[in-house]
Amino acid sequence: MGNLSSIINQYRYQLVFAFIALAYLFNMQLDVMDVDASQYASISMEMWQNKSFLQVFHRGNDYLDKPPLLFWFSSISMGLFGFNNFAYKLPSILVLILGIYSTFRFAKLYYTSTVALNAALLVAASNALFLVSNDVRTDGMLTGFTIFAVWQLSAFLKSKSKKAFLLAALGVGLAMLTKGPIALGILGLGLSAHLVIKKQWKEIFHVRWILFALIVLLILSPMLYGLYTQFDMHPEKEAYGLKGPSGILFYFYTQSFGRLTGDIYWDNNTGPFFFVGSILWDYQPLVLLFIPAFVWRFIALFKGDKQEEYITLFGFLLPFMALSASNYKLPHYVFPLLPFAAIIACSWINADKAKQGVSWFLGMQKAIVLLYPIIAVLALIYFFDLKNYSTLLALIPLSIGVYFLFKKKSEDSWAVGLASMAAFLGIITSTYFYPNLLQYQSTSVAGKMVAKQDDGKLFHLGAHGHALDFYSRQIAASYDRNTAKKGDWIYTNEAGLERVKQDFESLILVKPLPHYHITILKPSFLLRSERQKNLKTRYLVKL
Repeated sequence: MGNLSSIINQYRYQLVFAFIALAYLFNMQLDVMDVDASQYASISMEMWQNKSFLQVFHRGNDYLDKPPLLFWFSSISMGLFGFNNFAYKLPSILVLILGIYSTFRFAKLYYTSTVALNAALLVAASNALFLVSNDVRTDGMLTGFTIFAVWQLSAFLKSKSKKAFLLAALGVGLAMLTKGPIALGILGLGLSAHLVIKKQWKEIFHVRWILFALIVLLILSPMLYGLYTQFDMHPEKEAYGLKGPSGILFYFYTQSFGRLTGDIYWDNNTGPFFFVGSILWDYQPLVLLFIPAFVWRFIALFKGDKQEEYITLFGFLLPFMALSASNYKLPHYVFPLLPFAAIIACSWINADKAKQGVSWFLGMQKAIVLLYPIIAVLALIYFFDLKNYSTLLALIPLSIGVYFLFKKKSEDSWAVGLASMAAFLGIITSTYFYPNLLQYQSTSVAGKMVAKQDDGKLFHLGAHGHALDFYSRQIAASYDRNTAKKGDWIYTNEAGLERVKQDFESLILVKPLPHYHITILKPSFLLRSERQKNLKTRYLVKL
């Protein structure tokens, strides 16, 4: 037992990172979820099938919403590994890993190795990253490339390394190709505030930033050319209710700032404190440490206490305020700010003058993660059956977590304990919760059935989901009685089934499929006793 304890202590970080990576790997096998992730997967598939990389299309129509980097990377990955979950998610997971490493390297520029390692560990173990390694959208890549750019630019300011300068510009360009100017906003706001407070005026107004901007524009140029030829050259087009939109203007202004000014209609009636609530779960297992740490940093600023850096403080605060003012908000919009939050929390705990205030918040955070196994047991009783015995692997990080949380205090036992408990929950969700949940996403179930038969054209009638396109490996057409023929498939609802029966005397009803919109969960659906009441039925018909 003593040898085992010694091994666990010696390799504690490696063990926890390994189980976090295992949860990511399990997530890569899960089906993509409607609506956004499956839409991006189907766009990537369509891009590879049509070899249209500069002009982006979705279901044959012009697509303008997101920049193309996720589609570029995922489509190439699909070209190498096939149209499957792993291929779609692989590029985003690799960029997430880059982001975790960049968090460590950036923090190490200003703090101890322990602070840097703990920050990287807690970023990797966050609910946010477990989510985006499963429900892959643009935010995972945005998070990774943004903190990479922050690290490289900070390294340049310290060393004046030409390599760091070029890599920083590359990071900014790639981040902007992922989700637009928000990456430049996060970097610019945090770094500008740091330089102003440090009174490094020469750095702010240095002529080198013109070269930096030119390099970034060069990286953006393939996308800008595609937007110009697809939209700006065709004023007769319409997208998102905008008549004759400029693709370039939409990218630089409308898609981001238009949400603040009302130039675009997107509005989901979220209040200004929406993100304050969302991070309480998404930033676990560090949020109860981050909040007091952030307040402590702010008080120290007004007291005039010198801090190592101000990039994290203002890189979090100013974009958080700007995003909170938007008319349209979703929880994952603040995921790129997570590395800043982790560094702020870990540096606070490491600071001697903060020790007296740490114990209470750390105790509360430990209490929350110790609820994870209770939640898992309750889920086994009330939600789903245990079908995949790989879920039992979660007992190992659970044991490690309990060991470190109750172990005699050391400099990093708290972080290893919290991250281990998070890894436990990550494996539970990736091998038990989501696999059971996804059986009720009928679009992916139906799409796989069609792909397995590999014959006939697929139509949809009265019901559709992007996962239907991705898993069938074809773009499902809107049902047309005159073009549908023997051997074709139709994905439909109850009313649509009746119509098809009227149109065709002979048909083969393959299977009625239980259906639920799994990204909008209700407690009543999760309960075994109430689930049937929440299910709808979809049908896959073969003519």
